[in-house]
Amino acid sequence: MIENFSDPFEEMGADIETGVKLFQSLKLGPAEFKDAQKFGRLKSIVEFLKEHPDPTFLIDTVTRSNQNPERSNLDHLWTYTELKKKEVEAKATIEKLKKELSYYGE
Repeated sequence: MIENFSDPFEEMGADIETGVKLFQSLKLGPAEFKDAQKFGRLKSIVEFLKEHPDPTFLIDTVTRSNQNPERSNLDHLWTYTELKKKEVEAKATIEKLKKELSYYGE
């Protein structure tokens, strides 16, 4: 087991509180630090959580909503964060299009 969690969490970009919450809620262990795909997903989740006012609440809410026993909580939370990122991008695109259309009298 990792003795000092601050270094891996720091490498992930997470503060200790968020990192511990992630690992507890996602039921992960130290091996996930060695799995490149899982670690990449964790970093992506942490990046997303930095923009959220209450990351621990979001982690709890999303992981509790996982109704698929074949889907890990890590995959569930990662998919959620990726979809939310796409939603933000889509809204920005729509706003840009609306602005451009306003030049044509709409």
